[in-house]
Amino acid sequence: MSEKKRESFVIADPQTGANLFALWRAKAGDSVRVRQFRGGAGMTARLAEMGVLPGAILKVVRAERQGPVVVEIRGGKVIIGHGMAEKILVELCREE
Repeated sequence: MSEKKRESFVIADPQTGANLFALWRAKAGDSVRVRQFRGGAGMTARLAEMGVLPGAILKVVRAERQGPVVVEIRGGKVIIGHGMAEKILVELCREE
């Protein structure tokens, strides 16, 4: 996805001012930081079991318009369904 296209779906976090977008909109190769979830307690618990928590840094392996999103976290790969990936808000990590 082009940077311009992704920017059209950005949400500003009212607390931090960070630019947030749904995980599935990230590009393969992006490093993103999880900021918040738009799901209920069940989804949050499921993600926590996979190590996907607010503040976690994910390396996107695969993210497309349909199908699951594949991310690397703490040396392992996690597959997240597209519907769930729509509810995970992330921000790009700055290259240092």
